[in-house]
Amino acid sequence: MTPTAKYTPDEAFTRHLDSGQGSASAGPWHLSMVDDDKGVAYVTDNVKWPSMTTIAVVKGRFIGEAKANARLIAAAPELLEALQSCISAIDGPIAGLLTGDSMNDLGVYDTLDIARAAITQATGLG
Repeated sequence: MTPTAKYTPDEAFTRHLDSGQGSASAGPWHLSMVDDDKGVAYVTDNVKWPSMTTIAVVKGRFIGEAKANARLIAAAPELLEALQSCISAIDGPIAGLLTGDSMNDLGVYDTLDIARAAITQATGLG
């Protein structure tokens, strides 16, 4: 008799993420190693062994592309924090200085929506 799985793979993955075990490694992240022969760049959470955890192994069509993509991934924690700070600043003190019409004319509402969508995509929290 074949045992029946308690959860589908998608449900198990969602439960894993919801448990907090699926949260991102704390930044800062670093472009720490490049293997020119393989065209691979490594993003890690530390630059020294043995406490290094690999965040991403990035391949590209050529090494320059792999390194550029790895730098972007390595900057993700700081970019997320900066975007969250910008939203707080705009929603708070700056929004109090501007009227609804001027906020709309400047495209602030649309920009905030785009920023919030990016944060939701990055954090998985909606």
